[in-house]
Amino acid sequence: MEKLVALCPTQTRRSEESVQLQQFSTPLPLAYLVAKAAFIKADDLILEPSAGTGLLAQMAKLRGASLMLNELAPDRSKILRRLFPGTPLFSVNAGVIPAAPTRTRKRGASLFG
Repeated sequence: MEKLVALCPTQTRRSEESVQLQQFSTPLPLAYLVAKAAFIKADDLILEPSAGTGLLAQMAKLRGASLMLNELAPDRSKILRRLFPGTPLFSVNAGVIPAAPTRTRKRGASLFG
């Protein structure tokens, strides 16, 4: 994992948009630990209310979970559409999204980076 982390951009390079929207990419080791701590299973529905570039969502997808994504930034939304085709993707203020993704599944979780 250390070799992968070394290839990732650092938090010291941020665009005006990322500063304005208070965006920070979740570090790879933290994304792994969040997904592990959430005990994500294949029948889970995972909401990522500020999906960014999709690292937390990818960790959930690797465990077989279904996804619902939200991202306000247009450039990041484009990345998510390519990474997760067919996955519901919204572009609303994450503060207005309910905490529980749905009541139709046995289990759900919201992952915040």
